[in-house]
Amino acid sequence: MNTLQIISAVISVFTTATAIIGMQCKSMRYVILSQLTVNVLLGLQYALEGAWSAAGTVPFAIVLSFVSLIYNLKERRMPIPLVGAFVALFGFVVFYGYKGAADILAFAALFFCVLSITAKSSALARIFTSFNCLFWLVYDVLRAPTAVLTHAVVLVFTLIGIIRLDRELYKSLPARLFGKGGRGK
Repeated sequence: MNTLQIISAVISVFTTATAIIGMQCKSMRYVILSQLTVNVLLGLQYALEGAWSAAGTVPFAIVLSFVSLIYNLKERRMPIPLVGAFVALFGFVVFYGYKGAADILAFAALFFCVLSITAKSSALARIFTSFNCLFWLVYDVLRAPTAVLTHAVVLVFTLIGIIRLDRELYKSLPARLFGKGGRGK
């Protein structure tokens, strides 16, 4: 391992710890703050590994996190056109730096990143984050090997957060979908 890989591995440990803590929070504000921190750390990690399609999107993810946090503090949802603008911006950055099929995975991951950061609740944020991690995991296998462990561990702890924190939401889901009678009644 060279020095950059060692630094990247150390950053990976901090990224993983921050993401694990964030996905165990019930408050959307804390989830957004953890995602902001994770994005900064992942950006450094991807830059050190030369995964520029992923690293190039991080400044926009940071801005998205700040904007989403501002709306959250005002107890408002981010307008749909603004969310769409971020998706389009991520798409432009990824495809501008396009080097291969792995970059399409980066765009898919970023799409779920936008959904996660702008989610209505921390429960939805965890669901979108799990999809985000899946796409980044495949991307990492192809482009940024030290980030593989980060996304694998974060995926596991995101699923634990879903089971631990969102159990009641999923118990009431049939009633929410089909009315008080449950399944189709």
